[in-house]
Amino acid sequence: MGSEWADRGPSVSLHCAATAAEERIFAELTEHWLPPRATSTEFGTADQDRRSVGTDPLVAYNLLKSFLSSHKALADTLDTRATSLTARVTKAAKEGRRHDPAVDREQEAVARLRALTDSMGDGTAPGDSAKLDALVEQLKDIGVGPRSTTRAVVFSERVRTLKWLAEVVPPRLGFPAAGTTTDNGNGKNGKNGKNEKNGKDTESPHVRVMHGGLSDEEQQKVLAAFGLAENPVRLLFTGDVASEGVNLHRQCHHLIHYDIPWSLIRIEQRNGRIDRYGQRHQPQFRALILTSTTPGAKDDRTVAEKLLRREEEAHKLDGTAEAVTGYYRAEEEERRLIRELVEGGTVEEFLGAAPAAEDDMLAGLFGQVDTITEQELPPRAEVPSLFDGDTEAFTEAALAELYDECAEDLIGLARGDDPKGGQYLSLSPAKAPDLLHRLKALPPSYLKEQGVGERMLVTFDRALAERKLTDAREASDTLWPNVSFLTDIHPVAEWLTDKVLVQFGRQEAPVITSPQVTEPTFLVQGIYSNALGRPTVVKWMAVSGLPGTPEVGDMSDALRAAGVGPRLAVTGVPHDLDRLAALVPAAVSAARDHLERTKDEWADLISEPLAQYRQQLAQWRQDSLLPERTSRGRRRIEDTADEQAHLLDQLQTSGRPLLRVLAVLDRPASTDTTDDTPAES
Repeated sequence: MGSEWADRGPSVSLHCAATAAEERIFAELTEHWLPPRATSTEFGTADQDRRSVGTDPLVAYNLLKSFLSSHKALADTLDTRATSLTARVTKAAKEGRRHDPAVDREQEAVARLRALTDSMGDGTAPGDSAKLDALVEQLKDIGVGPRSTTRAVVFSERVRTLKWLAEVVPPRLGFPAAGTTTDNGNGKNGKNGKNEKNGKDTESPHVRVMHGGLSDEEQQKVLAAFGLAENPVRLLFTGDVASEGVNLHRQCHHLIHYDIPWSLIRIEQRNGRIDRYGQRHQPQFRALILTSTTPGAKDDRTVAEKLLRREEEAHKLDGTAEAVTGYYRAEEEERRLIRELVEGGTVEEFLGAAPAAEDDMLAGLFGQVDTITEQELPPRAEVPSLFDGDTEAFTEAALAELYDECAEDLIGLARGDDPKGGQYLSLSPAKAPDLLHRLKALPPSYLKEQGVGERMLVTFDRALAERKLTDAREASDTLWPNVSFLTDIHPVAEWLTDKVLVQFGRQEAPVITSPQVTEPTFLVQGIYSNALGRPTVVKWMAVSGLPGTPEVGDMSDALRAAGVGPRLAVTGVPHDLDRLAALVPAAVSAARDHLERTKDEWADLISEPLAQYRQQLAQWRQDSLLPERTSRGRRRIEDTADEQAHLLDQLQTSGRPLLRVLAVLDRPASTDTTDDTPAES
């Protein structure tokens, strides 16, 4: 993909030594909520009486994760927990019973943690939060500031953290505070004053916050602002609502994990927001790792940094981290990891016991797909084309065939010249409901922004299309080019293809006449399939010499010899359609006989790699069934080998071929013509 997708940079861990206030919180969490795992000594088990003060073991880890995000997020979590505990006490009193004494102990612990949290600063000055200070320092190093176009996206799992960062970070970088007037960078002043409805200050014009609490429309506005080159937005603080399926790479190649999700899948999804096709600069990843000197403290090195490193390893070795654990869903992956930690386990033990932990044994079976050389690749199939891949020629021919002189009235077809060079077609999908329906496959934001339903501009000129794409990337008011490049997979091309095809009824095929044809030639497609119903052999044949001595040649050669293409002149009707129809059974029979005679040749080509793989499978099965394997592991090996063997059986060619008469080449009834009009067929 060349420069259209720059190689990914490393994931840099930035250790942030906890402040004194943060160390007190670590100490409280370690002493009362998350005591170290008990260890065995010669006198028994040490620390066996130390237990979490939490009545629910999951609460302790929720508090820890909140704190590793920010003390603001921890405060919100503590408030929620305090409310829940009070409700339990109240409910017990109403029911005339005494509540669990453990609730009292947890309430006291919650209150202590809340007091420690309140003792921390609000982040407006250095020293209040180690990670906040590191974030500001990193953003300055990157070059984010009022006089720079550099942008960065900062991820956090907690909405409270995102909102807090959006408040305190911009002023520390020198950005004007919310409620001021700023130059948008395009000569226009952008106001960021009071909200007319509620009188509250809106966020800084240089900052956007996105989280799951925003509507889809609000999220799209945030993404649009961050993706426009001339928009003043320089910082996007976002939650994991933007971690999947969202493009943040248009104007940004810096991503900072303020906190790290306890899921390899989620980390990979986050990184993928700027590491994607169209990224011109090397994506840069940084992660803020809060560290503690408190003995036994579960800081970011305990879980987060280990997962960060494992995700990077998986990306380098396998291209993806999705299958490392075998859970394939971020929520399930994180839930099971926390359960492992609650039971006293570690990240390493979690990864070692995950369903995919033994999948290293599959490396010998599936790990060689990227070692095939160009010389070892099977030959590519040749697919005949009347237009040699010329989408413009096909489109012009199809429009002429379908609409003749009425295209302007029926589909609003018009042609235009771009002021900077290049031509384009303009059409109105609203006048063609079947085309309008197909356009639903295109991005909704593109359809809406460009008003494609009413007027669509397409071009065959690659230079014009690339210029329009560049203009859109650098524009301040658009995300999409107003002229799109029309290729053979564009919905317009597919729409025209189907409209041309439906002109032929069931069991019908066109007759193409050319003075260069000496005898009727039937163009036949033959297809062999495997047990899965998928084609294994596709042959394009030209059958001539009928009915006496049929000869089967190559379809592409026959088309070239007949001069069939978009410039074929209209030469008149064929001699005798009834005679041609009568020859169809003989043409099909000749094509079938030809396929049957060459079947063994094709079968050898298909069977050879399957046979090699079958030998590899047998060897892998033998080598993998080691005595030290667990019964579960041995069972997986046997099941995998059986499944692969069954698949190999299904991939073999089977059954009789399917034959389709695609067209017939014939000599016209009269070749005395000077008409050079392109043929309608």
